[in-house]
Amino acid sequence: MDKLDSLKQHLLRHVPVLNRDRDCLAVFADKGKIHYIAERELHFQYQYTAIVIITGLALHADAIFVPVVHWCKLNQLDLETAGVEFIADPIDGGGIDLRIEIPLTEPVRVHQVEGGYNTEHPAEPVPEYNETLPAPLGAFIDTSEE
Repeated sequence: MDKLDSLKQHLLRHVPVLNRDRDCLAVFADKGKIHYIAERELHFQYQYTAIVIITGLALHADAIFVPVVHWCKLNQLDLETAGVEFIADPIDGGGIDLRIEIPLTEPVRVHQVEGGYNTEHPAEPVPEYNETLPAPLGAFIDTSEE
């Protein structure tokens, strides 16, 4: 499932604290199923919930959700109606443990080739209004106390 790795790499790239301590980040699939999308073909679609767990986050949750929203607007366009769910658990000494649940779909095209099969994972079509979406700049800057 390509989207899981893409989401994880996006978070590591845009939240530097996660890159420094990779043990505090886990990304995996839950509630997965396969939906067949063509009667006479082997094409199918993964449907699953991406679970992102971040432990000991000493930043505001916005530092995670800005990159998550950015990734979703490029990789899972129908989340405007499905939504992203989360649980935040404050920890002693400040900070939070965070669990984020993102419903994802990932189409897989299957092509028969000599001696077996080949698969292709088409990218989500990015609408024109998202093409110029500003990328998160990396470290989150908390301006709430200024």
